[in-house]
Amino acid sequence: MAELMDGRVIRGETNIVESRSRIKRLRLSSDVCSPLPETLEAIKHADIITIGPGSLYTSIIRIFWSMGYSTQCAIRRRSRFYICNIMTQPGETDDFDVEITFSFV
Repeated sequence: MAELMDGRVIRGETNIVESRSRIKRLRLSSDVCSPLPETLEAIKHADIITIGPGSLYTSIIRIFWSMGYSTQCAIRRRSRFYICNIMTQPGETDDFDVEITFSFV
């Protein structure tokens, strides 16, 4: 669910995107929202995690809200790659830019 800058509250990724309005706040529409246990197990044992492409707020970020703390920690300990859309999405990523950082350990 998204609260838009104009005060409207919209439910559903497609409806949020089609509103073409700037997002003020996001929230999950259900308190009970969790990934499949098989998904969490695969993440914990992965060598590399790829994320994206997708709508930054309505697809990418909301996935992490639904994961427990231990899974989020497991993700932090893995090599992570974010596949970024090169186009902005009205209401979600207006005026956003991409910064690329490489680190070698």
